[in-house]
Amino acid sequence: MELRSTRTSPERVLRRLLAGSSDIDALVDRVADHRHRHIQLMAYDFPAGVEVSGMWLALPDQDLIAYPSGASEMRRCAVIGHEIGHMLLEHDVAGLGKSLELADVPVDRFLAREHYDNAEEAAAERVATLVVRDLMGRKGTHWLSARLR
Repeated sequence: MELRSTRTSPERVLRRLLAGSSDIDALVDRVADHRHRHIQLMAYDFPAGVEVSGMWLALPDQDLIAYPSGASEMRRCAVIGHEIGHMLLEHDVAGLGKSLELADVPVDRFLAREHYDNAEEAAAERVATLVVRDLMGRKGTHWLSARLR
């Protein structure tokens, strides 16, 4: 996994956060604590014809992860893991030329999960794979929390 050179690598941080997480809710809570920012999860009906399967919105006071409301449990976990990957990898989207307008809600930055043709998307998808593999591989625990069922 290509990661930024930091004192503690994002992969090491992810593994530490996963080690103390019993399900995707616990992981989201731990990532929020680690980043000192609330993370809200939201099921969303993406418009027909839009090839977005998830989105991270960095709002002024919190982060929002939107996932398709009709997605399977495993897909929801993968989308959330992917967006957490962007957060932990500190991806900067300033140069992507995208903008987002939401009525009365300022959005500092956002990432829409729609393709994997660049290094940042591929790296975030590798994080999602680690999240799903780790949470689903545990015996005796339900890898998806009640909040997502």
